Amino acid sequence: MACNGCKSDDNNDPDVVPCGEVECASAATCVDEACVCKPGFEGDGQTCTEIRLACDDDDACGAAGTCTEGYCVCDAGYTVTTTGCADADECAAGIDDCDPAATCTNTDGGFSCACPGSAPGDGRTCEPFDECSAGAHDCDGEHVVCVDLDAGFECGCDTGYTRTRDSCSLLVDCNANPDACDANASCTDTPDGAACVCDAGFAGDGATCRQTGFTTLSSVDGHICGLRPDGKIACWGARRLGADATEQIYGTSRPAPEPTGSTWTTVDVQTADMCATRDDGTIWCGPYGTMLNRVGTESDWIDVRTSNVGTQAHYCALKSGGQLWCWGTNAHAQLGLGNVETVDAPTQVGTATWSNFEIGHARTCGVQPNGTLWCWGGAGLLGPEVWSDVPRQVGQQSDWARVQMSGFDNYALKVDGTVHYWRGHVATPASLGPQTWTSFGHTDYVDCGVKSDGTLWCKGANQFGLLGIEGVSVASDFIQVGRDADWGSLHMGSAVGCAIKTSGDTYCWGRNQWGEIGVGTLPYRFEPTTIAPGVGHKAVAIAQDHSCAVRSTGELSCTGGNLLGAVGLPRMDVFALRTHQVVDPGPWDEVAVGTQHTCLIGEGRLSCFGAASLGQTGLGPNAVPSHVPTPVDAATDWVDVVANASSTCGRKSDGSLYCWGYNQRGQLGVGDTDSRDVPTRVGTETWSQVFMGGLGEHVCATRAADDSLWCWGSNDEGALGTGDTTSSMVPVPVDGSAWRSVSIGHQSTLGVKADGTLWQWGSLTALTANAETLLSPSRVGTDSNWAMVASSQQHACATRDDGALYCWGQQYGGATGQPGQPVNALLVPTRVGTSANWARVFATQTGTCGLQTGGALLCWGRDYGGNLGFGSAWYPTPQRVRD
Repeated sequence: MACNGCKSDDNNDPDVVPCGEVECASAATCVDEACVCKPGFEGDGQTCTEIRLACDDDDACGAAGTCTEGYCVCDAGYTVTTTGCADADECAAGIDDCDPAATCTNTDGGFSCACPGSAPGDGRTCEPFDECSAGAHDCDGEHVVCVDLDAGFECGCDTGYTRTRDSCSLLVDCNANPDACDANASCTDTPDGAACVCDAGFAGDGATCRQTGFTTLSSVDGHICGLRPDGKIACWGARRLGADATEQIYGTSRPAPEPTGSTWTTVDVQTADMCATRDDGTIWCGPYGTMLNRVGTESDWIDVRTSNVGTQAHYCALKSGGQLWCWGTNAHAQLGLGNVETVDAPTQVGTATWSNFEIGHARTCGVQPNGTLWCWGGAGLLGPEVWSDVPRQVGQQSDWARVQMSGFDNYALKVDGTVHYWRGHVATPASLGPQTWTSFGHTDYVDCGVKSDGTLWCKGANQFGLLGIEGVSVASDFIQVGRDADWGSLHMGSAVGCAIKTSGDTYCWGRNQWGEIGVGTLPYRFEPTTIAPGVGHKAVAIAQDHSCAVRSTGELSCTGGNLLGAVGLPRMDVFALRTHQVVDPGPWDEVAVGTQHTCLIGEGRLSCFGAASLGQTGLGPNAVPSHVPTPVDAATDWVDVVANASSTCGRKSDGSLYCWGYNQRGQLGVGDTDSRDVPTRVGTETWSQVFMGGLGEHVCATRAADDSLWCWGSNDEGALGTGDTTSSMVPVPVDGSAWRSVSIGHQSTLGVKADGTLWQWGSLTALTANAETLLSPSRVGTDSNWAMVASSQQHACATRDDGALYCWGQQYGGATGQPGQPVNALLVPTRVGTSANWARVFATQTGTCGLQTGGALLCWGRDYGGNLGFGSAWYPTPQRVRD
């Protein structure tokens, strides 16, 4: 019977235990606001009757009991039931002696206690521990905060948000304004008020919801890909292609859709390969992490599998009529074609039809429509008597449902739900037990399965946390993972487990070295953890060779060339062709990138990494290249940081401006041309904004007193806007106007004044009809609703007050976002798409990125060495960047 929480026994009645508004029997406990009879008793909790099982001998009581004076007496840790002695679940009954802050886990004949997180103690006693301050919590997601409790912690929400399911939803008067909620959210009345709540399979704050659910998953060591309900493929975890350093791909720790625009029906990923079937019946395969290529010309495929171990790559695919076709490496007869010859194109395997199939390391198995099980391949790997170069029946049964493989192990489910195991070719696969499953998975360490009642169970060694239960080292028999009973399908990788709920929400657990759990951070997860959606961004910086972005949750992700550690990878001879999380989780607020260095600010602290030979990291005369963010000083009042090719400037909260790095043209503004390897103050003025970019020969800033614009450095082409070509080693005024936004090109400058007008000056080779050089600001058009501008040597883009985005200049690589336009320059600002929610824009020589009001980051143009995070692809229109 449900009740309203436990309370003290005010009446001192030995026959009752108070539980909120009702009283439990003395043989009951109050558990989770309900009266529960203790082991050995039955009833509704308010009335409990002792279970007495009559017996004639010990056999009637089972292995854990004896027959004493005609009744069963159970061993310690076991309780009598109507059928004999069974394990007593002390945790569920609330009769354990674990500390209130500890987690109780039932075991056969006993239980174990584990203190939360890193709290010291043996579980029976746990010392006070602030999980929130120590970071020992799992409160992930936008607007989610950790709240420390006397016993453990709870996940709360920022002010203005309320907890719903696994996220924080926006409290808003959505009953009066339904448009406040995302199309994939509903207005829900909560105890805190009306809130926009994302639908099942989506996550976010309700005002913005992103899809998180998957219909199927494919996982391998270090990375996972999932097929979303909308037919898009999203991947996360490590992205590594091979030994060639230039082909290294480092991954994303959150699900990120492949930027293909296609709609898919299946996906399968292996160590170095990926294959998928499209909704038009075509097959596409390719190296994992790159654009896929079509296989053949036929369009009646419904499933495809790939297996790649070293050089042993082979593929099989199923047609709509049930015919199975294979191709690829065949050294171990894994294609089933009666030989060991490599085949480059899909070739039919015999004449039989198949219901389903699976391929593993150098072998293939399948189930035919009559329920028989067949395998082939493995020559030289599994012994001379255990392979065949054509399909060979496994056993004689005809009640098989489907087959799956892991390493050299083979598993098959029968139609009755039992699981059977074998290696090689045996007469009869061995049963793994009487349990029945709707989905089953195996790794080298654990077996896990979903039962027909929707519960999730695992057994084995808890290596990497694969049991899904913290505090248990080994489970010799299946134990339930959590209490949920809405699990659908299960997908096991070598070191990570994932399961999809019936709602479509996806959870993973286990090793998280490469971000394969999909939550945005890297610690291992010992319990199923919901995959975090792609989060938004709050700061972006792009350069020709690499780019970085700060997520709304504070982590830094970078992509592009890692020469000298600029994108935070330990190997300094690789390209990160996709975004990856930098090892230091921050939280960070601002980021700036130069040609080979990166600087960032988090909680007022300034850190830099990458190239240091020219002083650009500000770490002093003995600084060496590093991939790890290193504090520049001990100050905690830095608010802005910007960078150009080999110099950096930062602004403090009091408006003081400091610059450091390369200074050959006086671009540091300190009165000389000597480079600096530590932050050096620029004059005595205070400044409201500072602007750098291009190859770094001039810098501009707005003065705090009046937002007037001042510039310094090289002026050979009039980039300082002072009406002449005289360079300056200290700030000089441009004009007396107030300025809102400025962008620095190679030898040019563009800016938006406070009145919303757009101006340009300097060498404007790609932006004007006559490749003009203007020594003073010249107005662009007649509009006065511009918000901010970004420019490179080749093109420029600007946003308007209404959120529209415009670009102009050289179209090379698609940088202006105008598909179908010739390469020559667009001479007037031209709108990019129809979106009206652009907040900021960023430009590099051949590419552009834009940040939208919801935090979405989109890029387009030429992805030079991965600097846009697309894997060296070209896109003439905005594409969502992996989060």
